[in-house]
Amino acid sequence: MAGIKVRIKLGPSEIEVEGAKGDVESVISTWWAKVGEADGDDEERADAARTFEGGTGPSTPTKRRKRASTARPSGGAQSSQGEGKFDPMPIVNAIKQHPKFPMLRSKVLNSKSRFEKVALICHMAGQPLTSGEIQNVLYSLGVKMNVPGVSTVIDRKPEAFMSRQGRKLGGAPARYELTSHAADGILELINGSS
Repeated sequence: MAGIKVRIKLGPSEIEVEGAKGDVESVISTWWAKVGEADGDDEERADAARTFEGGTGPSTPTKRRKRASTARPSGGAQSSQGEGKFDPMPIVNAIKQHPKFPMLRSKVLNSKSRFEKVALICHMAGQPLTSGEIQNVLYSLGVKMNVPGVSTVIDRKPEAFMSRQGRKLGGAPARYELTSHAADGILELINGSS
């Protein structure tokens, strides 16, 4: 029969027991009653009990402080025109109604270049956008790219994107727009010069 070995330290008191599970439980129960609350606080006792019952060791305390939340508007993603939820459809429709949309779909939206996709959205928007708003437009166009992917594109090409302000803790996300050099490159791509 397999035995178990348990070692519990609670304040200055310590016990180590080895044997069959039933025997160990009875010894620990007796010791537990004698130790009392004088030798340790409730959290230490709870950790020791979790160690004995599950064998996984001390865990995080059951009582946690709640983190202070910051006040945020309940409207979700905000557009740069003011209040309200961001609507990607005007940008999506502008791209779909572009005279060279079939070329844009094949050379940009269906290509592997994530930079060109993000740059096209920023150019066609005509206004600064957050990475989440760029992702919403791409998703509406049927292009799969998550928000961290959009942020990575922006981070890796700092010369192509500019932001008027960075994000502050708990504040509004940064809005990005193309630099004039990057906008010229997208225009060349759209016009077929490149």
